[in-house]
Amino acid sequence: MIATAKTLRSLRLEGRRRETKGDLMNVSVDRDFVRVGDKSYAINKINSVEVRSEKKKGSTAYLALWAVAAAALLMGIQAGAAAAAVGVCIALFCGIAGYGSFGRRIPTMSYTLYLVTSSSEAAAVTTTNRGEIDRVRSEIEGAIAARA
Repeated sequence: MIATAKTLRSLRLEGRRRETKGDLMNVSVDRDFVRVGDKSYAINKINSVEVRSEKKKGSTAYLALWAVAAAALLMGIQAGAAAAAVGVCIALFCGIAGYGSFGRRIPTMSYTLYLVTSSSEAAAVTTTNRGEIDRVRSEIEGAIAARA
């Protein structure tokens, strides 16, 4: 792989929320170092770059909330006028909370970029964006190839 000016140019990924320790992620790659937040990794010590994916289960809390909403509504209807108002309020609250939880039911993929040396490996970046992780990986590989 031939190094280009773009390969050696710093890559800055800012302004988006990442899963990397809850901070705003800042990754830069230059001729000598890969910098991820406060950590630096020497390019000449990195043997390979690996991306691993993990599928995280989606939430099923919406099912429990909707079951509570249905039970509260049924008990409120059977109890009487005063209890019906309370049952409807509980059912409405649980129904809305269940709807909010419904959006998180889909499993998500998480991608982690590992920098592998001769003695160990370090998880450098974790994100849910596959394109971003591929871009960072190609920048690091380009810097490794430029050093050789």
